[in-house]
Amino acid sequence: MGATRTLRRRMPGAPPQASGTSGLRRLFSWPSASAASRIVAANSIMLVGIVLLLCTALYLVLSGINDERVETRISESAQSLATGPTLTGNVVNPALARAEAGATDLPLPAFVPGSNENAAIAERLEFQREAYDFDVVAVVPLSYLERGRGLGGTSAGLAAGEEEPLIALAPDSVPGTASALSTALARLGPERLSGGGVSVRFFDEPMDMLVATVPVTSEEGELLGVTAVGVAPATVRAEFAPQLAAIAGFGVLTVVLGVLANWVTSRGLRRATGDYGTHEIGAVLEYYSSVLRAVSEGLVLVDRGRGIVFHNAEAAELLGLPARAGDEALALEGLDLDVSLEQLLTEGRYARDEIHYTTNHVLVVNQQPAASDSGTWVTTMRDHTELQGLIGELVSVRSFSESLRSQTHEYANRLHMIVSLMETGQFEEAVEFVTREISQVERPADNLLDGFDHPVLSALLLTKFAQAGESGIALELDTDDLHDRITADDRDLVTVVGNLIDNAFDAVGADAVPPEHRRVRVRFAGNALTGLVIEVSDDGPGIADEAVDRIFDRGWSTKHDGVSVSGEGRESAQSVRGVGLSIVVQAVRRMQGAIDVQGSGGELIEDAEAADLPLPLKGAMFTVWVPAADAGGGEGDEASHRGE
Repeated sequence: MGATRTLRRRMPGAPPQASGTSGLRRLFSWPSASAASRIVAANSIMLVGIVLLLCTALYLVLSGINDERVETRISESAQSLATGPTLTGNVVNPALARAEAGATDLPLPAFVPGSNENAAIAERLEFQREAYDFDVVAVVPLSYLERGRGLGGTSAGLAAGEEEPLIALAPDSVPGTASALSTALARLGPERLSGGGVSVRFFDEPMDMLVATVPVTSEEGELLGVTAVGVAPATVRAEFAPQLAAIAGFGVLTVVLGVLANWVTSRGLRRATGDYGTHEIGAVLEYYSSVLRAVSEGLVLVDRGRGIVFHNAEAAELLGLPARAGDEALALEGLDLDVSLEQLLTEGRYARDEIHYTTNHVLVVNQQPAASDSGTWVTTMRDHTELQGLIGELVSVRSFSESLRSQTHEYANRLHMIVSLMETGQFEEAVEFVTREISQVERPADNLLDGFDHPVLSALLLTKFAQAGESGIALELDTDDLHDRITADDRDLVTVVGNLIDNAFDAVGADAVPPEHRRVRVRFAGNALTGLVIEVSDDGPGIADEAVDRIFDRGWSTKHDGVSVSGEGRESAQSVRGVGLSIVVQAVRRMQGAIDVQGSGGELIEDAEAADLPLPLKGAMFTVWVPAADAGGGEGDEASHRGE
């Protein structure tokens, strides 16, 4: 954590932070809180809100279900009481006997306090109240309902006593509950209580209770009274208390688990982001983005399972990569990469300063994994195209320098010859020698090169002829099959022809090659439709087959769209011909041509003998094809052509 705090103080744009600041203070000091703290706080607030919303919805649903269950229970209890044997035997049957006797003005014993019937019904009411935990269970006679209506009601008292309601109350009932219930039922009257069967009402005055009423009737349907079962709101709440506790426990447990999950998440976020706030993280991202934009090297992150997951602008330019859409990876199979470079990116191996080629660039590539056990590899690349071009120019300058040195040495020998002839008095021989040399110098280049008229290549070939003459090498030029003009980049042509001839000179100049085999042949062929073909062959020992396989894929490309280089970059290109051959490959790529190498001319010699053609040389032969100007080849010297 100390290192993290040090880094934070060094970040540009980071606000100063006093030492010893607690995490709680950072959490509530919102502008200076870290990104992890802000995320945890926001998630916690959102979690509490969601839990409150869910618990509220759950409370409303379950409380409604509980209310319905209470209403059903009191309704069924009132119904069972009204139709049960207790009231049937003590109220309904006596009422029927009284009606048959014509003594309807006499009270029913069941509703007269002190009678056996009254005691039986009271016992049944108390039993039902205790069994189902009701607050009140009552049976109210019709006479009481009529007497309690007030104006217009009957209030006659009977000698044998008055009919009074039977009410069983809970021990903790509020005083006056029985009187309030009787008064409330009396105010409703017989008509409202007898209609509709079971009815549930909430009486807030003169009592606070939910009551279910059922009429008690005779077999003929005559109203004899009503049964009433009621519960107080406190009882309903007490029944719902366990569910309310479960809801609260669920909410608390969810919040605790959510906060714990947020805390675990915050630890991971804090490891990834440290104590950085949003402004600091933005500054870090801007800093690294600026570095990636400013760095002159190409940077590529390769996931072996997905492809290229990141690349900067320099890498896109060097490799010709398309723009990525969002976080979508670029599959290596769909990219136009060189074979060796694609193999390096696909295999995921270490690379240190390997040379790889693209169509327009020479790249020095390094690669290593992003982590010890990671499938992601970091590849960096530097553009050495200009350096390779300077090497090519240096090789050309070296060739011209060698040619001038050879010519200087040759003319020094001729001058010594003239001086010797004059010192010995052979003046006529000296004049004749000087005249012959002057005529040789004044002869035009097209006569020396058999009509070949390309100023830049002519100068190069004249230099090579002089260099070959000094080294005892027979240089042959064949332009019989060359028609029209050469339309290709002069610089690339000089690079290709000059380096291939130098390689051929090196091959036949070895001590093991006898003098009669020190021959090099350069052939130009083609026209404006088929393009230019350059063949450079020698009569040296040739190239072993395994070495050829390491340099190029054998054969021509069907589309002539470049060179397929096998092997591991720099090693393959330099194991046979060194730097010169790699420069040739790059020049051919720039001209959008193709190159082929034949390690030995033995098979070609047999074919030429069978077809009665000029015999090729026995050593290696390099063949370069350059497309015509209208086929995408390089722009050449418009005035360059072969005279007919």
